[in-house]
Amino acid sequence: MLAIQCIMFYLPRLAWQSVSFNRLGTDLNVLVSQANHALVASTRSARNESIGKVAHALETLLFAHRDYRHGAFANLKRRLAHVLSFLFVSKRFGTWMVFSYFCIKLAYFMNTVIQLYFMKLFLGHNQALFPFAERMLRSVVSGSDWEETLYFPRKSYCLISLRHLGTKGNFYLGVCALPINMFNEKIYTFLYFWITLVMLLTLLSIPVWLTRIATKRRRTAIIYKYLRLRPPEQKTVRSNVETFVENFLRLDGVFLIHILTANAGDIVTAEVVGLLWHAWVLKYAGRKKWEHPSECYSESETDDEPGQHEAHTLTESSFSNGQTELRHRVRDHNKDGSSTSP
Repeated sequence: MLAIQCIMFYLPRLAWQSVSFNRLGTDLNVLVSQANHALVASTRSARNESIGKVAHALETLLFAHRDYRHGAFANLKRRLAHVLSFLFVSKRFGTWMVFSYFCIKLAYFMNTVIQLYFMKLFLGHNQALFPFAERMLRSVVSGSDWEETLYFPRKSYCLISLRHLGTKGNFYLGVCALPINMFNEKIYTFLYFWITLVMLLTLLSIPVWLTRIATKRRRTAIIYKYLRLRPPEQKTVRSNVETFVENFLRLDGVFLIHILTANAGDIVTAEVVGLLWHAWVLKYAGRKKWEHPSECYSESETDDEPGQHEAHTLTESSFSNGQTELRHRVRDHNKDGSSTSP
């Protein structure tokens, strides 16, 4: 039974790994691991390199998952997807990763409910889930025994041989305690309450994640918070941040930012968001056609592996030039009221 439960808990994890790697084209565990390397980096250059790799991978991922189709129907579908994001599930519209994550969340929740039900049957009780849990809790608190089951009998009949002088074969039928089954019963009692706790936490996490990314205001607020951690001379306008979130990051990008925050902390995430913002300003802002421009990261190409670039952090000169271009674009944006389009 325990082996079956382990397999049932591992199935949603396999499904998520399959979705994140095969369907989305990236391994989120690698991104999180790279971000964690920045936390423990011994030198500033190693930290910058790790953060630059994470930002470059996210930029490539966000750029690859876009809708390049043309025509009136494609434009109409993009506009509807922009307004009703959760009704259009697609990588091109930046909603597939979020949709997959919530499906896996629901799978974990249903998994816990099914396991609690089968554990109740395995323990030999026909009560509903919550009355059964309440009864077990009262028994544990009061220290009383609850009814024994056929799967974990606490006592059994056994033959006992007693030697007497001058007699042979003195066997008596006695009642023997089975302490190992008492131990197994306590293990399943603990697992029942532990899985119940996991079920409740999973259920509570669903509305929490919905409030984080469902509304446009919350999505913009979290990105704006990280951009405000940059130096004072690199201030950003909130309206431009909103355009950056809705047209470049979209739901999947904001979701990935939350994943980085939960695993690597605010400081590393803020630096990654800063690099993504810089890349968006230099390469994507104001473009009507999404064509992959040249890299804004400093790259190195060796003779042994031509065409393979390694992402690093921005150099001081390129960062300064980028900020100058940013100010010009923001000023033009505020003058004519234009907004970027995907």
